Amino acid sequence: MVLNILTLNTEVQGGGANRIAFSLFQYYEEANHTSRFRSAIRDYDDPRVDILKSDRFRNPLFRLSDRLLRATLKKKLPVLPRILSLIKDFSEPLRSIRNLIGHEDFSFPGTRVLPLGFQSVPDVIHAHNLFGRYFDLRELPRISSELPLVWTLHDMWAFTGHCSYSKNCYRWEEGCGHCPDLSLPPSILNDSTAANLSLKRSIYKKSNLYIATPSQWLMDLAQKSILTDGIKEARVIQNGVEQDIFKPGDKAAAREKLGIPKKAITLLYAASGAQSNPYKDYSTLKAAFPKIIANNPNQEFLFLCVGEREPVPDTSGLPIRVLPWITDRNQLALYYHAADLFLHAANMENFPTTILEALSCGVPCVATNVGGIAEQIVDGSNGFLVKPRNPVEMADGVQRALEAPQGLKKLSEEAFDSAVDVYSRERMGRDYIKWFEELLDAA
Repeated sequence: MVLNILTLNTEVQGGGANRIAFSLFQYYEEANHTSRFRSAIRDYDDPRVDILKSDRFRNPLFRLSDRLLRATLKKKLPVLPRILSLIKDFSEPLRSIRNLIGHEDFSFPGTRVLPLGFQSVPDVIHAHNLFGRYFDLRELPRISSELPLVWTLHDMWAFTGHCSYSKNCYRWEEGCGHCPDLSLPPSILNDSTAANLSLKRSIYKKSNLYIATPSQWLMDLAQKSILTDGIKEARVIQNGVEQDIFKPGDKAAAREKLGIPKKAITLLYAASGAQSNPYKDYSTLKAAFPKIIANNPNQEFLFLCVGEREPVPDTSGLPIRVLPWITDRNQLALYYHAADLFLHAANMENFPTTILEALSCGVPCVATNVGGIAEQIVDGSNGFLVKPRNPVEMADGVQRALEAPQGLKKLSEEAFDSAVDVYSRERMGRDYIKWFEELLDAA
């Protein structure tokens, strides 16, 4: 069966969710299906990839002020951008008021074209992140009644009042309200979390949703959330990565290319927004580094921090090399090849792609035991699990790896063995295609 698949996600470039969405989009095409991608921003040059256009449906004043605003920003003119921004907000007063009082923004009329507004109507929609200012969640009941819509959750946003991860807050189980942290992304200006969650519940009650999660941890949360009102079927489909790229490599050659000392124990950390992401907890890693060094006074170390779009150079005097986000997958793989251990200190996490990449390259991991990470790492086998928000625990985890009786070489072999084929993009893609075919056969 040849399928026509439409992928929805906020963007192409960036963190793990984006990479998984785009990787699947590419796999569908390579598996001889028709594959298209719609997103919030145009960040990839491919005729099959486009934005879900909403601005063309907005009023003339909005379109004019938006066009002028873009021109003044491009020319770096003073004052005018601020004035034009105010005019643009004024052109949609109700939307602006709702944003000010903390309502999540679903005013994206471009969603109305789904699914029939294409020359070739899709057989199935594969949705990923639906936040990020491009998708009107209120259209879910209509769209999901017209064709199968499989929604892969990469975080908790679908069933919270605004945040991607609630940290230690469980108000989403009871209706939200009195939010302890409005700044958690996607942030809102004021506390309308109860109203936001209530609206989502009403949307799901009228929807027919097929929900996928990469981890059992996230599935367990979803199945006791407001989503249950709309779920027709749910499956755990673990993520996978390009194992033709992320595979064991020549450590010495990689270090020579990257200018990394041959004898240095190299610890790698990679994440979207590596230094600033509130969920990734770089501060715990940085606090652990001096302890790691103190535990091994005669050993040279290098800490690689990859992933901040505008990285802040490290001035602590520690052997830390801060690097921007690397979009070239082959270049990123070189850093895994050069590393001895991969570190991940998230305080809340689903099923991190970076850990899958590290394991596939044969790099053992020391990571916090949160979310779905325990489904990836077998403590003492392909890595070590530690408590979150605890620099001493992280340093001890690294020490356990360095002093492992079987040695780093054996840990590396176990890491690769735990990942090969299991976490491949091909396995992941086949699982989704099989599900799509089952849904269409049953229609």
